[in-house]
Amino acid sequence: ISGDLVSTGSREEYRNAKGFLELFGRTFDLSSRDVLIVCGNHDVYWGAAHDSVSRGEYDSFTSSFFHVPVDDEEGELAHLIDAEMTIIGLDSTRLQRQSASGIGLIGREQLRAAEKLLEAKSAESSLKILVLHHHLLPVAWVEPNYPEGRPSLTLDGPSILSWAQEHDVAMVLHGHQHQSFLATFHFAAKPGGPLLIAGAPSAAAKDLPPQGRNGYHLIQVDGRNITISVRELTEEHRFSETKRVSFVREAGGTFAAAAIPSIRSQREPGVGEIRALTRNAAQV
Repeated sequence: ISGDLVSTGSREEYRNAKGFLELFGRTFDLSSRDVLIVCGNHDVYWGAAHDSVSRGEYDSFTSSFFHVPVDDEEGELAHLIDAEMTIIGLDSTRLQRQSASGIGLIGREQLRAAEKLLEAKSAESSLKILVLHHHLLPVAWVEPNYPEGRPSLTLDGPSILSWAQEHDVAMVLHGHQHQSFLATFHFAAKPGGPLLIAGAPSAAAKDLPPQGRNGYHLIQVDGRNITISVRELTEEHRFSETKRVSFVREAGGTFAAAAIPSIRSQREPGVGEIRALTRNAAQV
């Protein structure tokens, strides 16, 4: 779960989130050991007085959900590892002031911890995946239009992309901008192959960008083959696949093999829509 479980970081919202995840687990026969969660900017409480910041409710929620004391989570990166897959979560909500809540930062310390985790626990043939909340590349229709040029990217995104490429990471998964986003990225002058980057849509957001729909990604991995299905909520209140893209993980990197275009028309939103979107973002 790539962040923004809740909207304002309140205790009541986290009670609802915990109930949803428990229902989800019962439905699909999953335990908390099968779940990875990273913090999003809406999961933190940003107080008005003196620009105060509190992660207390998020820490209490994760402690309760994963059945571990809060202190046990300090310094430990969220991760899921088995013989076929290594998934590492990074916390991009490091800028502790309200004016920077929409901006991501990872830092060298987390990358060093991720490197140690890969060295200690990752199988040589394991597919490596990073998960964070804030996006590393601009998301279409949203990022270029923030008022006064305020970015919403992860500030050290190039360092993360470079690190991921050098450490043979296959995929980077993120959230934050409430719409599906698929891309490949490659530093031509650095070792390692291209990365597959997938930004997930929101499952139940009320305020969406002009191109946005609530939905989720279904990612299927079969050996070297990675297929991402974009499933969106239609006007009939049913989830339907609107796009499917297949990638092949070769020795030289990740390449798109086939794509089924979206069944709904794509258009560039108008200036009025963009202004309304940025006003809503500023208010949040």
